[in-house]
Amino acid sequence: MSQEWAWTLRVSGASLAPGSGLTPREALAALGEVLAEHPKIAVMSDEIYEHIQWAVDPYASFAAVCPRLYDRTVTINGVSKAYAMTGWRGGDLWAPGVDIGVTVPKMQDQMRSGITPLL
Repeated sequence: MSQEWAWTLRVSGASLAPGSGLTPREALAALGEVLAEHPKIAVMSDEIYEHIQWAVDPYASFAAVCPRLYDRTVTINGVSKAYAMTGWRGGDLWAPGVDIGVTVPKMQDQMRSGITPLL
């Protein structure tokens, strides 16, 4: 899908520190309702703390909570933090409806350290 995005909004299922809590499903859903009305906004969902949390409620991914925005969501996750692989900078990126096939390889070409990329 080729799309000109006017904005990209970064959201996270957890706050920037894993011990400080999760973003409630209701808050993600409310944000999704607002974003559904603005088709020129893509969402970058940072899920890096998915496996590092001590909340009672299960972790909620933005794409799972807001299925209408699935095709506009770029989900970023990784293994470095959750599996104590500090320095490896290993992760994954999922973008089902966002055309990033040119951008990501250009970004990887500029990386000078880390594990071998698997495309």
